[in-house]
Amino acid sequence: MIRYRTRAAGPFVLGALVVGYAALWGVRHPAGPWGTYLGQAIGSEAVLLFTLALVLMSSTSWVESLFAGLDRAAIWHRTCAIAGTVLMLVHTATTSTGQEAPKGKSLGVVGAVGIVGLVLWAMLPRWRQLVPPFLRAPVERVAQSPGGRWAHRFLNGYDLWRNVHRVLGLFVAAGIVHAVLDATVFGGDPVLRWSLIVVGATGLAFYVYRELFARFFVRVHRYKVKAVEPIPGRDAQVITLAPQAKPLRFVAGQWAIVSIETKQGWSRNPFSISSSDRAGDLSITVKGLGDFSSSVDDLVRPGMPAVVDGPHGRFDRAHGTAEQVWIGAGVGITPFLSWARSLDEQLDADRVDFYVSSRGRSPFADELHGIADAHPNLHLHVVDTAVDGHLTAERVLAELPVPPQRLSVFLCGPQRMVKQLTRAFRRAGVAKVNIHQEYFSWR
Repeated sequence: MIRYRTRAAGPFVLGALVVGYAALWGVRHPAGPWGTYLGQAIGSEAVLLFTLALVLMSSTSWVESLFAGLDRAAIWHRTCAIAGTVLMLVHTATTSTGQEAPKGKSLGVVGAVGIVGLVLWAMLPRWRQLVPPFLRAPVERVAQSPGGRWAHRFLNGYDLWRNVHRVLGLFVAAGIVHAVLDATVFGGDPVLRWSLIVVGATGLAFYVYRELFARFFVRVHRYKVKAVEPIPGRDAQVITLAPQAKPLRFVAGQWAIVSIETKQGWSRNPFSISSSDRAGDLSITVKGLGDFSSSVDDLVRPGMPAVVDGPHGRFDRAHGTAEQVWIGAGVGITPFLSWARSLDEQLDADRVDFYVSSRGRSPFADELHGIADAHPNLHLHVVDTAVDGHLTAERVLAELPVPPQRLSVFLCGPQRMVKQLTRAFRRAGVAKVNIHQEYFSWR
């Protein structure tokens, strides 16, 4: 069985590059006041961050290894893009003068407007976390209006977002050309000029690779839709795919990018795999959240062709300690279903407490009870939040005969719940390195 490491050196590499590039501009600063030079240095740092965002957007195998999963790489991609946008705006504010506009100013404006638009769009799904408390009520009313609901469905569609997001590299290219044409950026220093050119060219090279050549190097697996089954009492379906050639080999808990030729054409979305890693067929659990997932019962029929790109992700129970806690809430139960269905006769852990949290009794409860009965070390806890209230870390720890310091905790579910549980487990003494989560909502 293939297993993957979970230590991620990627964030440290990003930090070293950002600090190192800032140090270069500091060392090359000519004698005299900083003035506009500081603004130009900030702008160049923004170019570096956008380049890093493009590198992470390339989804190459070494990026996935460096960040211990494409889901984490995607989060850092978003972080670099947002940080670069902030620095870009600071650069604009600190270098605007009444002097003659540089040759590339129009390109700079195009790049800045395009990047800001994409970043704001990327932040829309998390507006509740960003809007000040006193504005949440009126914004919520707008969001729940007919126009607001239509805008949510339109803008929250993964296919539309992905296709528009692909132009990020063009806006970054406009900004890079703007910087290179503006000779005042470098103060006549060839080291600064060529370092910026190399940084920008690196980002654009990765962008061109992703858009034009990556498709020739990515290995995909061809499937056909075998069944589309609704989950009783839930706004969700299970899509089962039958392999048409060699099936995908994956580790339970991983996810894949699944493309299905639906009635409206090809639709491409990332999904966690819910089937056993020993099964020939591939199953994914789809909850009605976006444009495709909300219309599965209308768009997808048995017999439709599908293409699977993967596997991806590093959500692997093998990296846990001998005593583990699994917590899956809502559609976040999906990777744990794959874990449970893939268990060998002997569970390779001294004790596992599996908490399944949902509003109403979980439709998978009977199946999971059967698996737990066959594995004495697996203890199943089915939580109906409508009756039992929301699951808390305090409740979990009170029910376990194991001290927090010996636990590994695996989490997947709504982002707010995962954050609250993570903080509570950390306060209780669970080591940070022993808390693992699946970032299934990384867009």
